[in-house]
Amino acid sequence: MTGSEKVVATAEAEVGYLEKRTNAMLDDKTANAGAGNFNKYARDLDAIGTIFNGRKNGYDWCAVFVTWCYVHTFGAEMAQKLLCQPRKSMAAGVRFAANYFKQKGQFHTVGPQPGDQIFYYGSDTSIWQHTGLVEKVANGRVYTIEGNTSKASGVIPNGGGVAQKNYPLSYGRIAGYGRPDWSLVDGATAGTGTAVLYHAKVEIAGELNCRTSPVDGSVVKQYPSGSVVTISREKDGWGYTGEGWVSLEFLQKIMDQLPKPAPAPVVPDAQKGAGHDTVQPVPIEAERVATGHASFFEKDLAGEYTVIAADGLHVRNEGNIESESMVYLPVGTRVQCYGFYALTNGVKWLYIQVTYEGVKYTGFSSSEFLRKQQG
Repeated sequence: MTGSEKVVATAEAEVGYLEKRTNAMLDDKTANAGAGNFNKYARDLDAIGTIFNGRKNGYDWCAVFVTWCYVHTFGAEMAQKLLCQPRKSMAAGVRFAANYFKQKGQFHTVGPQPGDQIFYYGSDTSIWQHTGLVEKVANGRVYTIEGNTSKASGVIPNGGGVAQKNYPLSYGRIAGYGRPDWSLVDGATAGTGTAVLYHAKVEIAGELNCRTSPVDGSVVKQYPSGSVVTISREKDGWGYTGEGWVSLEFLQKIMDQLPKPAPAPVVPDAQKGAGHDTVQPVPIEAERVATGHASFFEKDLAGEYTVIAADGLHVRNEGNIESESMVYLPVGTRVQCYGFYALTNGVKWLYIQVTYEGVKYTGFSSSEFLRKQQG
């Protein structure tokens, strides 16, 4: 069995478990059922002492259940690596668990695969409310196993049990999927291929199938001709895009490696003056990378830009006005674009990099509020 098959089997064996009224009879699936949020999953992880930032038994436990499935299957140390979690993490909270995947570049908004951790919004996208484990994907639906939920349709947080659920892939409350690096447990037998890193443009009459595995894997999405993808692994004429595998026959390489950040931020024009014209390097203390996809490339767009919006400009997680803001840049800040962008309602959202206040950001900003530097 592959790593994903093993963790799914672990979760399937827990279906039907009910949370307990009191901290007793935790190992019995149905005895002492109640609404006290007591359960064996939190008890077991609390006993390890290095999983979360505090004891979790008696609290909401949907994220705890997913982590327990991984710990039970692979052991504590490997589980934390697969889930991108540090020791004593805050991953019992849904948004924190998702952010750990994002920080490693392992968060996806489309193309779920078995073993992924699935995340759900609440009543609006500002709330990350619930999480579970992807069991399978079939017939346009994603099938899951979730803790602290019920069999009722839709997202049911704090529902009190472990249940199998399913949703349309287009379901609006799905926030995305955290994907473990299965090569950590599957090794070469999983066919992970050779590590590479470059951008490529899809050149095909029609659309290019993106599959769960090379050659005959299930199709998880299709890339229109002209789309730009990032290839991180190659195997037998196929490349991995982060969402699945595509045939390299229909790709034209356009950049040999991912863009590198500008060496240092530049002082805004408004702040220049005596003693400020020479910019000193600022140490990079952290890094944030957007999870959104830059689907297009134009060589002429590459270059340095200046923020011209009088009120400043947001760098966003995706190329649209409703996406989460990663940082707010003041007027005059200079950023770097390497020619990649997303297109939303006719507006080009440039995929930019900037180091601001010691943090390196890679994300999207509207081209309407950026002016390209000449020369």
